[in-house]
Amino acid sequence: MFRPIIQHTLHCAAALCLLAFASCDDDNSPNIYGKWDPMEWETDAIIENEAIAVPADGGTYTLRCTNYPTFWLSEAIVGDTVYFYPSNGATVTDTLPPRMSVAHGDTTYYATVPGSNWRSMEKDWWKINVTDDATMTVAIAPNESPAPRSILVIPTAGDIFDYITFTQP
Repeated sequence: MFRPIIQHTLHCAAALCLLAFASCDDDNSPNIYGKWDPMEWETDAIIENEAIAVPADGGTYTLRCTNYPTFWLSEAIVGDTVYFYPSNGATVTDTLPPRMSVAHGDTTYYATVPGSNWRSMEKDWWKINVTDDATMTVAIAPNESPAPRSILVIPTAGDIFDYITFTQP
């Protein structure tokens, strides 16, 4: 008498488990971690291999994200120095491997450029601003040294990140 009830209960539990697992991977959902559409850019600049070549005399570049209504700055990387904004408003400068954050106590730091915020960063030879209409302006000063230089700008719209390098001879 109990055997059919137990078998029926086990079959129902197995069916529910299969249904739950089958519904977890919906490729049409835009909010699944790691499955966001790549950021798309509208710009007059030529982007080749995620890089923009900047002449030695510098330049200003405007890029508008066409598929996300807003975005902000995650990081800017020059050499092995990562600039990012501290979530508690403090300013910290650290040299880190690319694409890493630094934890200090209970705080994770997301930028280290004094006076910066999620929408702007500025150092001696570069300046980045993001406006409310999903537009990013990157200004690169003239390179007066013989050494080439580059900056990797990493904008984000949540779980999607993009990587645009500005290189200058």
